[in-house]
Formats: sequence, C-alpha cells, structure tokens
Amino acid sequence: MIPQIIHYCWFGKGPIPQSHKKNIRNWKKKLPDFKFQLWNEKNFDVNICSYSREAYKAKKYAYVSDVARCYFLTQQGGIYLDTDVELIGDFNEYLNYHLFTAIETYKEFHQYSESYLDERYHLKNPASFVPYFGLLSSVLGTVRDNALLRDCLDYYLTWELPASGFKGFAIDGLLANKAVKYGFQYRDVRQVLTGNMLILETGIFGYADAVNPNFEVLFHHNAGSWAELSGSKKRMVCLDKYGLLPFYLKIKSFKKKVLSS
Repeated sequence: MIPQIIHYCWFGKGPIPQSHKKNIRNWKKKLPDFKFQLWNEKNFDVNICSYSREAYKAKKYAYVSDVARCYFLTQQGGIYLDTDVELIGDFNEYLNYHLFTAIETYKEFHQYSESYLDERYHLKNPASFVPYFGLLSSVLGTVRDNALLRDCLDYYLTWELPASGFKGFAIDGLLANKAVKYGFQYRDVRQVLTGNMLILETGIFGYADAVNPNFEVLFHHNAGSWAELSGSKKRMVCLDKYGLLPFYLKIKSFKKKVLSS
C-alpha cells in the first residue's frame, strides 16, 4: 500500500508564493490522515548526482526537484505533488496500487506521433522521449522502492555532463520511456502495468492546456515557477493568474462537444 505521506519540494531559497501556500493548506484540510514533508536544500543533497548539481548551478530548480522526487519516493514511498496542484478530491482509491499517475498529452503530439511510434503505439527508437506525451510528474504516488522510480533514479545517477554543457529535460518524458519496460503504450487510455502500476487516462488529474480539459481529483495549474513557458501554456498561466482558467476550460469543453455533435 502506498504510504500516506505527501511530499513536495521548494528549491532556490526564495519564498513560496501565497497561492501555493493556499494549495498546501487545502491539501492538509482534505487529507487529515496524511503526513506532509517539504524537501529543500536543508534535507536533500543537490549534489547527489551531476544532473541535479548542474541544474542547481543553472538555477533550473524544476530539474533538481525531478531528481529529488525520484530519490525520496524510492526511499520512503508516498505521493509527490507540485505546489501549484489544487486538490479537489482524494487519493483513497489509488493507494492499493504500487504506483499511480496519469497520461499527460497535448494537441501538438499528433504532429510527432507517426515519427516516434509504430502502429502498436510502441517506440520506434527505444531511447526516444516523445514530444508532448508523457506521464504526469506533478502527481506521482508510489510504494517504497518501486521499480519504475528506481529506473528513473538510476538514469539520473549515471547521467554525465556533455561537452556542450547542461541542458535539462522534462521528467514526464523519462517516466513514459522507462514505463515501456513494464508494458506502457503511448495511448490516452487507462493502463495497469506489470507490477500493479496504474496509469490513468486524461480527464481525472487535470492540467493547464490539456487535450482533455476535464478533471475530477486535482488540477495542476502549471504555474511555471521554475520553468520557462511558451506559446499556449503562457496563455493558460495568464488566465489562471486572474482566476479565469476554470471558466475558460468549461467554455472550451462545451465548444468541443457542440462541434462534435
């Protein structure tokens, strides 16, 4: 069973935004039986590997948190949440799995799918990270020493700095790539992988600019506190800043239903 611990990170020594603090207070209200653990420079060694060390030096703190979540989830188990995740429901029905997360995909994926995937939704190149299709890392629940998370952690621990210098990558793509070993397919459907690992379809764990705008359990606001955003994601973040994103997503969903009817 997945331990009832909520892990979250804040690197960079700057203050946590008030909107994120509000989310954390809401987590504690909705999950009264859970323990809560903040990870930062005080209790996580950013020099654990070359990748996190170089990311920290470059002030790319999202990439530091990618390594950190793989580390502490492997060591302790529990549920990791980004601080800009708004919790609506709870995780009770997922705790008996050995891992749970969900598909993360965007409309741009269709431009790349044929280049990266065969007709069975398998990778043409096993080393590839597929653009605009991955596994959500903003919410990630696992038992201690889960095989998939251990594979991801090993990838980071053995990463070597290239001559061209540091360039980070999104953990979402890494999670999906390593999940293939356990039966994952690049399809937006619910999947239970070898080792009792649940991958939910879109529409349950929501996120800004998702292909499926619906959500039931939580919504990731993609606040971009650590990341540089561009294009449509900037629009989503701007709408969210002024509290207009839920209204926009409802209109977008309604328009899609009307056009498809």
